[in-house]
Amino acid sequence: GGTTVVTNESTIDFGLIPPTPAEGFGILEFDLSLIDQAAPLTVLSASLTGRFDAVRIPDSDVDFRGFTADLTIDASDASAGAASVGTLVDINAGSINVPIDTSFIEAILNDAVADPFVGIRAIVTDGTSIRMESTEWLNGTEPPTLTIEYIPEPATLSVLMLGAWVLAHRRHRH
Repeated sequence: GGTTVVTNESTIDFGLIPPTPAEGFGILEFDLSLIDQAAPLTVLSASLTGRFDAVRIPDSDVDFRGFTADLTIDASDASAGAASVGTLVDINAGSINVPIDTSFIEAILNDAVADPFVGIRAIVTDGTSIRMESTEWLNGTEPPTLTIEYIPEPATLSVLMLGAWVLAHRRHRH
């Protein structure tokens, strides 16, 4: 395996009360700056866990869409260009575990220009409204958490190992 990082969301607006009868949504944003980005990374797995404490219509569906975030929830997040990075089908109140597309997380972590902030917009695609626990509104003990397992890319790892070998041999010679 690789290194695993667990991060709770730092900002949230997650009532999922529909702005129209057809669509409800909520925004989660995560700060991944704890992950060392000095070398390119390969993301092995990513998952979003948490708890839906209220589902107005049982067996609702939720689509999770990813975007590069700025850790400030504002109106632009509701329409940020975002591809689907995970889904839940036929959900009811309770704990959730959503596999998140690793290539989405990898692209943000390996972007040398952008801050390592991940945004996830959850959209109710079938049902009316869902409420999710958060650090701002916690009815229980399961705030949304993004867990990422990653390793440095193999080429980078080889260069690092070669450097360590050279350094170790230089020390033995002196």
